Amino acid sequence: MVSILAESLTKIFPPNVVALDNVSIKVNDKEFLVILGPSGSGKTTFLRILAGLEVPTKGRVVIGDKVVVDAERKVYVPPQKRDVGMVFQNWALYPHMKVFDNIAFPLEIKGVPKEEIRRRVKEIAEVLGIDQLLNRYPRQLSGGQQQRVALARALVKNPQVLLLDEPFSNLDARVRITARSFVKMIQRRLGITTILVTHDQADAFAVGDKIVVINHGKVIQYGTPEELYEEPVNVFVANFIGEPPINLIKVPVINGVIKYFGIRVEGYGEEEIIVGVRPDEAYVFKRAEQATSGVATVKGRVEHYEYIGSRQYVTVDLGGGTLLRALSPIRERFRVGDEAYVSLRKVHLFKASTNERIRTLEAAGEEGANP
Repeated sequence: MVSILAESLTKIFPPNVVALDNVSIKVNDKEFLVILGPSGSGKTTFLRILAGLEVPTKGRVVIGDKVVVDAERKVYVPPQKRDVGMVFQNWALYPHMKVFDNIAFPLEIKGVPKEEIRRRVKEIAEVLGIDQLLNRYPRQLSGGQQQRVALARALVKNPQVLLLDEPFSNLDARVRITARSFVKMIQRRLGITTILVTHDQADAFAVGDKIVVINHGKVIQYGTPEELYEEPVNVFVANFIGEPPINLIKVPVINGVIKYFGIRVEGYGEEEIIVGVRPDEAYVFKRAEQATSGVATVKGRVEHYEYIGSRQYVTVDLGGGTLLRALSPIRERFRVGDEAYVSLRKVHLFKASTNERIRTLEAAGEEGANP
């Protein structure tokens, strides 16, 4: 069994740039973990420490039963002895080498016999569906094919751990979808403990068994994709997770009632609150009698209308420029200025002073209600 344990990892670059701040993460055997965060959040630094390309200022990493780095005890195992395969963002293929030689290179530098190299390259190429490309150069391949070659080069060593650094970022949108499914399928088939870092939540949701959301070098939330989507711990996670983006509206609390929404929050001691409503959990109608059975119903006028094929979204002005984007569940044609009623199926309430989630309200009969 090959688990990964990162304990209290801190990385400070000169003069005083904190890339990681006391990060602790555990990855179970055969698990596919995604580190998700914006650019500059520290996710790639974390991956490079696991691979041995960076040394932490503090903390340690255990892969399997082997301590590969411990800053306090001055333990450091070099990359080539960590039994880790890594795929970089730019895939880093050697342009003057054919596909076969690109894949074989890690084995050649380890002194593996030629017959064994030939067997292993052919085997992994067949698994990845690139066995017909072995005599081509990287420039003769599509982006998706180049990615598979980079993946093959990482896997040919039979690593215990696979590390993926933004592997889909250079692919076209449609190829990206196929590539994500392929990588997940291969990971499951081979049973390799895998960590992927990305800034794209679609990538994270497509492949991750668990997701760690990181920002400014700190772990913000850890859980399954469902847990992060349904129960974000704060405004940052709520806004970073989910497509289309969540509505986040800061509104006054007047005599214990949230303005526009009519939701009572007894005992809430602040003058403002942040209301979070995902567009797919708010339904907009033309008549009040249609907008029933929700947590609350709000009234406004249509500000904008979007038709995007299978879905229609309507942006409603609740008053004073306070906008709420909602889903039209039936094929009704809205026009700017029309009166509209929005039924809120689920509402997240965040404390305005800290941005932390304090409560989630869900319509009666919905699963996972947490009133």
